[in-house]
Amino acid sequence: MSGSLSSHVHNFLKLIQVYDCELTKVRIGNEHDGGYVALKELCDRTRTVYSFGVGNDVGFELDWMRRYPKSRIHLFDPVIDNLPQEHQRFTFHKYGIGLKYK
Repeated sequence: MSGSLSSHVHNFLKLIQVYDCELTKVRIGNEHDGGYVALKELCDRTRTVYSFGVGNDVGFELDWMRRYPKSRIHLFDPVIDNLPQEHQRFTFHKYGIGLKYK
């Protein structure tokens, strides 16, 4: 790879185009995990969420449940034995996705 990393980043950023999908964007999650941007109109209709790679942070899932208390969330992570925090509408699965997991 020739050129500096900053020139590659600059070239990449010039290629990115932002599209207005005419839907409302919302940030879901706690402050220290960076949160996730989602489309509110789709979230409002969602009743089941699948969350992969939970690790030791369920901030997104707890914030989701605060906003959408009738939802159910299936959380997946093959490397932890238990969720860092339980919720009555969480279902934990000790499974992963990818080549080394079923």
